[in-house]
Amino acid sequence: MTLPTHLRGYLTAPRQIGAPVPSSRWLARAITDWGDWSRVRSVVEFGAGTGAMTSAILNAVPADCHVLLIERNARFVDVLRRRFPGVEVIHGRVEDAAACCRADGSPADVVVSSLPWASFSPETQAACLEAAVSILHEQGMFVTFSQVQSLLLTGGRRLARMLPQAFEQVQRTRIVLRCLPPAVVYRCSRPRRRDG
Repeated sequence: MTLPTHLRGYLTAPRQIGAPVPSSRWLARAITDWGDWSRVRSVVEFGAGTGAMTSAILNAVPADCHVLLIERNARFVDVLRRRFPGVEVIHGRVEDAAACCRADGSPADVVVSSLPWASFSPETQAACLEAAVSILHEQGMFVTFSQVQSLLLTGGRRLARMLPQAFEQVQRTRIVLRCLPPAVVYRCSRPRRRDG
């Protein structure tokens, strides 16, 4: 029997994938259930995986919205390109997001991240958050989630401290129980630029 693509990716590189199953539709709903997506013209997704969150994003945004996916896992990139033929998919690192977005030139209205923050080093966490801030519009939104068990880990606690340093406004939802594992969603706005 062939293992599902996401599970195979997790077993191969658990620190990069973060969970053995894709995000649930309830978690995806918590990610997209805020604000007025009808005005969003550009979305960048960090760590799109096999596209569970991408489907929710595409259902939320207008038809003319530019959606860019950045994914490090080559197998997942192939899946994404087949599954979403009209969406731009870049095989690369989130830390290089500014270079990936440079061709378009316009800032993103929203960055959605499914990265496994708790497994990252402080340097990688900082680089990924800096990448998000660097490509966002000054009124842009950053949305990510953290599995509940990660909130007890050093990396999860560090992320909770770093988000207010990167964004002026940070909200955390209640626990989304209908996903495996359960998670909380962070909704962040008004990115803080290094130049103040």
